Amino acid sequence: MEEVKNSRDFMRNFFERMYEKEAASFEGALKLPLEEKDKAMWLDPDSKDEWKQWKLIESTVSEKDVLSMFSEIGCTPPECLIAYFTVYHHYFDDPVGRHPVSKPFAGLKNAWNPALVKAGFLPFAWDEEHSLILFIDLENMPDQYSCPVCQIDHEILFDITDELYEEDDDDEYDDDTDCDDDELDDDCEQAMEQAEADCIRLAVIDNMEELAPDFFTFLNNMLEE
Repeated sequence: MEEVKNSRDFMRNFFERMYEKEAASFEGALKLPLEEKDKAMWLDPDSKDEWKQWKLIESTVSEKDVLSMFSEIGCTPPECLIAYFTVYHHYFDDPVGRHPVSKPFAGLKNAWNPALVKAGFLPFAWDEEHSLILFIDLENMPDQYSCPVCQIDHEILFDITDELYEEDDDDEYDDDTDCDDDELDDDCEQAMEQAEADCIRLAVIDNMEELAPDFFTFLNNMLEE
């Protein structure tokens, strides 16, 4: 439980320091055309301006909410990512990824890629230029707090998946396939899905770049940029 508390304390400190850094970068850095549904995040609740400065507010997302969302997509998030979403609501752009009251997990959902998930990776944001997808390698985690953060060019990733699925279409009616219509049972389907996931994973590993050995180092590096 102490590790969980420390993880939440780290995330709270990160977001508060990130807010200070953004606010100091230039005048109006934290202003957006916020709508009424995000009024709880307005720094000035009486503002009549279209562009309003947003503020950090305590997250209404619970650990149960996080686990439920990831369960629906067949993935279990590490403890550090649970803390990431349950501390504050915010409007930081990528590579942090927006997480406002009106649309929790917005940044993560924008970066979502089912092929990466199938291959044992968890995409959570884009880079600032929106050309690289950032993700956690779930199959290379010594523990819940030591998950490598990596990135891959989205065009390379799409080429990998397009090529793989084109090969699947070519093989669909192959008379030599190991599983004909009568034999295509659950075990065979699972074996085919695992083979596809393994192909994607190997191709991603060949083309990805590790940004940090763990999520905490990744966030600290962001503050130091």
